[in-house]
Amino acid sequence: MATGLEGNIRLVATDLDGTLLIGGRNLPRPEAFPVIERVCDAGVLFLAASGRQYASLRHLFEPVADRIGYLCENGGEVIWQGETLVRHTMPRELALDICRLIEETPGARYVLSGERHSYGSDPALVDYMAREKGYDISVIERPDEVREAFIKVSFMVDPSRNDEMRTMFEECYGEQCEVVTSGAEWIDVIMRDVNKGTAIRELGEVLDIPLADMAAFGDAENDRQMLEAVGHPYLMDPCFDSMLDLAPRCRRVPTVEGELERLLEKAVRRA
Repeated sequence: MATGLEGNIRLVATDLDGTLLIGGRNLPRPEAFPVIERVCDAGVLFLAASGRQYASLRHLFEPVADRIGYLCENGGEVIWQGETLVRHTMPRELALDICRLIEETPGARYVLSGERHSYGSDPALVDYMAREKGYDISVIERPDEVREAFIKVSFMVDPSRNDEMRTMFEECYGEQCEVVTSGAEWIDVIMRDVNKGTAIRELGEVLDIPLADMAAFGDAENDRQMLEAVGHPYLMDPCFDSMLDLAPRCRRVPTVEGELERLLEKAVRRA
């Protein structure tokens, strides 16, 4: 795979909320898509790396949907050119137990991610996820109604309780699961050693792209392992305070598009 980007970058992965989507946006800015097209034209794999499901990510990136790759469910699966290259599922009883604890937690509401579909017991949350986030999602009365394999359990909490809830779920499931903040209102529970970093490593092995030739952009704890793994890490300015310890090895940038433009322009001058 040829590349036109600085440092022999052959893959660019970007988080969404707080990274590519800034200022409370639900969709990428229109000017982002021509930049992504140019990155793809340079022979570089552009990877949307998010806690969201595949259907939601394709909706977000509709203008370039067939040209990019998708690291979904915080590393639970990676899809490239319609093929699932990485997938990690969660034991059924473990996922059901996590859902039960969420149901017992005042103010918490869950989204249960299957291999291709998502589920929730709160109709208002399900409507919000379908309408605002482009999710393929259904209302269920009980999580044990679901018959497909599970990838991840997410839940929404008041931002002021995020740290408290993450600590509580780590105490309950930390030996088996990763419990990570995924934006101010969301916490994701996924199998231990399944994260954006391990997913991007596995993808690199499948596609024969060294980590040294990858760039990644992120701002929150669910981006940490990805930024630690790649050779060209970018930390957003601003980012979560808990991520500032990574600042010495990361380039700080205000926008993804601006840095990609810089890399593309530098490649043109070098040519």
